[in-house]
Amino acid sequence: MDPVVFTILTVIMLLILLALGLNIAFALLFSGILGILFYMGIDQTYSALRVWPFSYCYSYLLVVVPFFILLGHLAFSIGISGGLYDFAYKWVGHLPGGLAMATVVASAGFAAVTGSSAATVATIGKIAMPEMRKYRYQNKLSTGTIASSGMLGPLIPPSVISVVYGFVTRESIGAMLIAGILPGVITALLFMVSIYIRCKLNPSLCSLASGVRWTERIASLKGIWGMVLLFGIVIGSIYTGVATPTEAGAIGALAAFIIAIIMRRLKWGNLRPGLLEAGRVIAMVFAVVMGASVFGLFLSSTGIPMHVAEWISGIQLPRIFILVIILFIYIPLGCLLEPIAMMLLTLPILYPIVVTSLGYNGIWFGILVVKTVELGMITPPVGINVYVMAGIAPEVKMEDIFQGCMWFFVTDCITISILIMYPEIVLCLPRLMSF
Repeated sequence: MDPVVFTILTVIMLLILLALGLNIAFALLFSGILGILFYMGIDQTYSALRVWPFSYCYSYLLVVVPFFILLGHLAFSIGISGGLYDFAYKWVGHLPGGLAMATVVASAGFAAVTGSSAATVATIGKIAMPEMRKYRYQNKLSTGTIASSGMLGPLIPPSVISVVYGFVTRESIGAMLIAGILPGVITALLFMVSIYIRCKLNPSLCSLASGVRWTERIASLKGIWGMVLLFGIVIGSIYTGVATPTEAGAIGALAAFIIAIIMRRLKWGNLRPGLLEAGRVIAMVFAVVMGASVFGLFLSSTGIPMHVAEWISGIQLPRIFILVIILFIYIPLGCLLEPIAMMLLTLPILYPIVVTSLGYNGIWFGILVVKTVELGMITPPVGINVYVMAGIAPEVKMEDIFQGCMWFFVTDCITISILIMYPEIVLCLPRLMSF
């Protein structure tokens, strides 16, 4: 059978398995094994599977993943980031759309500790949604803000997705993490500007929250010192070159313990759920990595990645158009696949095209990929952030949440356009790093 036809059939089978509800790691593994059997035979397949998945995961670069996951779940379970929403509310809550803007600020701060999109939506949503109901915020605005603000999780360091990008492409993980800071800040600011303009033009979307005295705003700073210190330790050590990303993740996890002791929150009842959930997420990530490695081995055996690279490189279009087409591929994929699996499958094909053939910077492309992957988290039919939000506010129709997210979808597309036009926004901080 022609390799292209067989590859298409295998991908269709993968999508069917996912639609039937099979775990993505096992769907990738099963599809990959069948494909390898077809091309290599039983003996070679057995030899490859006995070594390849474990050797693929046996990388020092991937050690940072469990450290960052542990750091985020510890920070959440022991309440280090507990004062974020109160801080954000007291500083911007009095503005038109202020509670929604406070949600963006709080989500950005929470993302700076956890790096998880779904965790950000679940945590901030439980705090913000009752407050926005209290001040009669329109459901589309409130749920759309919470679900969309979760997109900051994969961008602002520490970011597991950025680590996976660095692992697959062999770009500097430290540079990837640092490069996400300014785009994350710009995204948050544009979200806030969008909210302000919408609420200014249509005051019926919300009502103004009560005013807060300056003494209360200053006092709210004590609620975020642990989070700020933790972020400074992790990112500061990477930026200055004092520690590698892996070492910084370990230092950050230890610092979370110490801060919890200082705050008198290190109790087994708080610690145990965080450790268990971190273990579950770590196992899930590495299962996906192993499944994707097998499916990637199948794709390599067909020679499809090389043929796709040659075909795209031969398209007679300006290279910026080719880049936009490649980025656009991630939006529908993000509706169907888990972000880490999506990047493990696509980057071996697309990264050489963009960096080697088109000549773009690998770190810059990585941030654009992370930004585009984010969009899939609020795009129908799946949109994982929307489903998490629906669990928090079951009385709001799913289509209303998706509609509320569309404003932020457009805003994020504007942000991506700005990053494409001005690459230095992404690259300026990594260029200043000390190694």
